[in-house]
Amino acid sequence: MLLLGSLQSQVSLYSGAIQTVRDLMKADYDEEPSSSSAEKTTLPPFAKSLVMSDIKFRYSQDLPDVLTDVNIEFPKGSYTCLCGGSGSGKSTVLNILMRFRTPVEGR
Repeated sequence: MLLLGSLQSQVSLYSGAIQTVRDLMKADYDEEPSSSSAEKTTLPPFAKSLVMSDIKFRYSQDLPDVLTDVNIEFPKGSYTCLCGGSGSGKSTVLNILMRFRTPVEGR
């Protein structure tokens, strides 16, 4: 009986979390990427490496920079691992590389 009581308690606890995940999956997000489709162009294949130079990025003009003076070189044919703590900019760097976001400065 104690085990069943504990199990019922855990099911109640996790059902709220499962419902939250379901709600998030159904949500319609209105966030617009910072790059408009009119700005996008096809880039030629790179010969030696893909380089990010002096990248500066912020999500909104009202917010502080989340990336400042980022310089990364991705050599052709190599694997690159971006490591860092939560909120350090790993996903933002990837979004800039994939051209989902446009940096404020840099190339």
